[in-house]
Amino acid sequence: MDLQTLPPDLRRLAAEVKDPETGFFGPDSWLWKLASENTLQLAGPYASLMQIAHPHVAAGVAAHSNFRDDPIGRLHRTFHAVHAIVFGTRDQALAAALRTRNIHRAVKGELSEKAGPYEPGSHYHANRADLLLWVHATLVEGSIMAHELFMRPLRPEEKEGLYQDMKLSGRLFGIPGNKFPTDYAAFLSYYKRETEQTLAVTREAHEIAWAIIRAGGWYRLTSPLILLVAAGTLPDHLRRQFGLPWNGLMARGFDDFRGRASRARALTPRPLLYRDAYLDALQRIGAPRPPLVGPRRQEGDLPGRRSLFGLRVADRKSA
Repeated sequence: MDLQTLPPDLRRLAAEVKDPETGFFGPDSWLWKLASENTLQLAGPYASLMQIAHPHVAAGVAAHSNFRDDPIGRLHRTFHAVHAIVFGTRDQALAAALRTRNIHRAVKGELSEKAGPYEPGSHYHANRADLLLWVHATLVEGSIMAHELFMRPLRPEEKEGLYQDMKLSGRLFGIPGNKFPTDYAAFLSYYKRETEQTLAVTREAHEIAWAIIRAGGWYRLTSPLILLVAAGTLPDHLRRQFGLPWNGLMARGFDDFRGRASRARALTPRPLLYRDAYLDALQRIGAPRPPLVGPRRQEGDLPGRRSLFGLRVADRKSA
């Protein structure tokens, strides 16, 4: 790839890469250490619905995607782009970043009715920094949430390291560096503020959410699980706005699923736990692949199906 043809911000980022084959991160990064497992895909329903709970994001998805015919497609495209940026070579990451920016360039329009703090006629553009930051933020929080619900609690330094690495991935997607909250504590304040003051589930968001939950084809078999995970992870007020059911039986089912997911993870051969993009990256740079033996139980791993390191699931959502 000719770096001179890149936008200036990407050219500057590319110039900082020490090894083009390793890419922007590498095996010593927090992203490779903490974002390599397939388990993190359980954050997909949460991240998708939190994204479209922003009225401008929902309007863009409704007007510029075929979500009715391919409701899971956007989620897959997001994962593919993120995998290329995190685990790909420098050029693969840059190509994914450029492709995403180019797609977003045409995603613009205006709201047809008032939604949350936004008036009718307010304009949106998918490459707008605040919208890019919100979509990115749901991936950050979704990754950490999936770790703590289905894998193990993260130490403060792990959360901070993952957040700082993901700031770089966000810059590749086009978020200016000065738009990010400085550290993870500031990020949490931003995320809480946006969740409470900016998000509002529109009719479009409601339709998109249920298209995702009731996805066609063989995905239809996973609809009950998608519904359970979405309802079990969303903040209470957004779950109600989306019209997702929630009761004591579902809460117990969610706790039971968490326990089963944790036990399945402990018994799964390690190579099957990891994303193909991560395993391909290890092979590409000549690093050893994970051994066949399943992971040992780590200190802090989920001890049982009904507790989350001493807190109920609801306690985390309100913390």
